Amino acid sequence: MTYALRSASVVSERPSVRSSRVAPLDAAGRFQRSRRRRSSATRVVPLKPPLPAVSEKIQNLGRVRRVTAALSATLAVTTLALYGSTVYTQHHWNRAASDLERLRENERQLTVATEALRQHVSELTAEENTGLDTSIRDRAVYIEPASPRPPVAVPPPLAEPSVPFPSAY
Repeated sequence: MTYALRSASVVSERPSVRSSRVAPLDAAGRFQRSRRRRSSATRVVPLKPPLPAVSEKIQNLGRVRRVTAALSATLAVTTLALYGSTVYTQHHWNRAASDLERLRENERQLTVATEALRQHVSELTAEENTGLDTSIRDRAVYIEPASPRPPVAVPPPLAEPSVPFPSAY
């Protein structure tokens, strides 16, 4: 509870000429001292009325409300994060699927173009007046394979260190 100190001599809440901080001047220009003595006694006045005692059941209900509010907020944030990750994954999955379909179409087009070029080259070689010679078997040079080489000696592995290293940490 909050308390304030209040002087016992203060009677009204509104400022008046006597209680204002402006002091009158005498004929010589000096401040006149008030002849009224201020009481040094103070009393404690509560600023708010005291709250009634709250039962244990009501306190428990308040705790349950705070816990359920925190759980609800956590569940809402988790749900939004899961939804966002699902949307993000679906977006990238769709993009990857369209890229894959585009690459498959390019592969089909390249296969068709390659086969068309092969057909064109085979038609050119079949013609007599193209200058391409298909009978190169009689002029082909055959190379005999070389004899097998002797095996090369492999140096023995280095000796194991005398201090054993740990196999893991």
